[in-house]
Amino acid sequence: QQAWDGQLDKAIEAFDAAIRIAPDLSAAYLNRGLIHDQQGNGEAAIADLNLAVRFSPQAARAYYNRSMLLRKYGELKRAQADEQRAIKLDARYEAILQ
Repeated sequence: QQAWDGQLDKAIEAFDAAIRIAPDLSAAYLNRGLIHDQQGNGEAAIADLNLAVRFSPQAARAYYNRSMLLRKYGELKRAQADEQRAIKLDARYEAILQ
């Protein structure tokens, strides 16, 4: 909710707390990474999305979001690989990624 309200620092604190409780909670890393990106911290954003993928390797959403960040930060080959992985896991991403 805090992220939706524009309270990005508080949202990061909330995701930090969630990660302390459940250190393998993929969704917390994914969402915290997206907030880091909104704050302009690409390195932290990609690091968190790497963890989201690591802890949920069958989650197309994690690969899709990481592909978007990788593309944004100029890592096109890695982005394309993640796009293909997202599509392989969930064919609905093919329409989104065209």
